[in-house]
Amino acid sequence: GARAKLAESLKQFPIYFDTNSEIVNATGREKVEAIATLLKETGAEVQLVATGFADNVGNAEYNRQLSLRRAAAVVAGLVALEIPEENIITESKGEDVSRVSRSERWKARRVEISLAPDPSDTKPEE
Repeated sequence: GARAKLAESLKQFPIYFDTNSEIVNATGREKVEAIATLLKETGAEVQLVATGFADNVGNAEYNRQLSLRRAAAVVAGLVALEIPEENIITESKGEDVSRVSRSERWKARRVEISLAPDPSDTKPEE
């Protein structure tokens, strides 16, 4: 259905951040715009989740706060593009990067926008 298609499309737009930064850079802004466009094209009222990912290097609480600020920065970008703020919740997820090489760890510094589970959607996934 439309939901499944939207959920798939949203996966293509992770927004990456520089170390210790919560600034959405130019590439990130393009992705935020692409997400807003997708949502408008779908036209459905959907609940979204902006998940800030934090790696497990350094202070866990600091990382959690940073990932939430990153998620909030992305939400602010979406709100600026007329996506209703009350439709988006932010959360933080820790990601274990202990087995990830340094050169790959930037992938953990990201925010993903996904669809919140639909409470009316109780039928199992196809």
